[in-house]
Amino acid sequence: MSQPSRFLLAIALASPAGLFGAVGCGGGDASPPPGAAKKGGGPVPVVVAQVGKSDVPLDVTAIGHVEAAATVAIVPRASGELVEARFVEGERVEAGQTLFTIDPRPYQIAVDAAKARLARDQAQLRAAELDAARYRKLYSDKIASEQKVEEVQADAATLRATIQADRADLASAELALSFTDVKAPLAGVAGPLLVFPGNVVKENQADALVELRVTAPVRVSFTLPERYLARVRDRVAAGGEAIEVAATPEGDGARTARGALAVVDNTVDPMTGTIRLLATFPNDDQALWPGQYVKVSLRLALEKDRVVVDARAVQDGQEGRFVYVVGDDGKATPANVEVGRVQGEVATITRGVEPGQTVVVDGAVRLRPGAQVKVVPPRKGASTASKGAEAAPDDEEPEAAQ
Repeated sequence: MSQPSRFLLAIALASPAGLFGAVGCGGGDASPPPGAAKKGGGPVPVVVAQVGKSDVPLDVTAIGHVEAAATVAIVPRASGELVEARFVEGERVEAGQTLFTIDPRPYQIAVDAAKARLARDQAQLRAAELDAARYRKLYSDKIASEQKVEEVQADAATLRATIQADRADLASAELALSFTDVKAPLAGVAGPLLVFPGNVVKENQADALVELRVTAPVRVSFTLPERYLARVRDRVAAGGEAIEVAATPEGDGARTARGALAVVDNTVDPMTGTIRLLATFPNDDQALWPGQYVKVSLRLALEKDRVVVDARAVQDGQEGRFVYVVGDDGKATPANVEVGRVQGEVATITRGVEPGQTVVVDGAVRLRPGAQVKVVPPRKGASTASKGAEAAPDDEEPEAAQ
């Protein structure tokens, strides 16, 4: 097998399903006029790839902002000295876990006093009930008057009502005492201390002691141009599988998280012409963190069995877009093509080439129609594609939203 043939086979095998690197139409190479190649210079070295057929996702991208599923400001519900903080800043806390202790002594005294009042009134009630029973007997023996019987019975009824009030007072005092243990209302990650032990705090004060944020799950808020609203609403109305959303943070070691579209806002922002959307992510691995900015990719559709080509192969010429097709004779021939759209590193072709044909993806700027080519491997370290934004339907690039 000849050297060019081996290179061609290697490139074809390295591009499964015909998905290639892309920088968008043109790939930096403009269509040269006939005769641009050096005459008599021998075969032109080029990098090639095969036209393929594949399912192509229809994705739009934006910049999103990670939000905690819930944020709770912990405010004291009792007044007194803040005695102790019982959690580690920045660590996870569980629902019901005690976060702070406020001096409980005044509240314990109030509980003890309420218990004493209840016990006193219960004793008085027992005495009043004995008096009522005795006077009823005396009345039956015609020794006591009916008026006296009614008086002692009224005293007993008053004490019963007093005891009910005592029980309510005791419950209120015990509730106030329980508030001296400041507990987490939900599981989440604690932020830094905002009020330190030793300070005196007040019931329902404006300043929070600490903030808790739920980091699993999280939400990602992002906006898309309103031209995508109809597509998004159609997908939502169709039901079935959830609309997939991917989020990738910036930075080394960042992992792509996958979630689902949850909310489409009920209005388009008239100032920006964008629609706000919310996606939810389980975030069990904590790949996303509240406050982060992330690159969001929303999948609107999956187009089946499209003819695809490395987007760098597509050139712009005087008669429209074209690619250089390498024939079995090793010659490059321009072929006019119609590009459906560019999605990431792939251009979908609606007319002009067929799966299995070989096209030039690098080196087209040195070619002229009918030029003899020499297939070479891609340059080491050369990017297979630009890291530009993924194109949207009709070759329109989605607007990133903050």
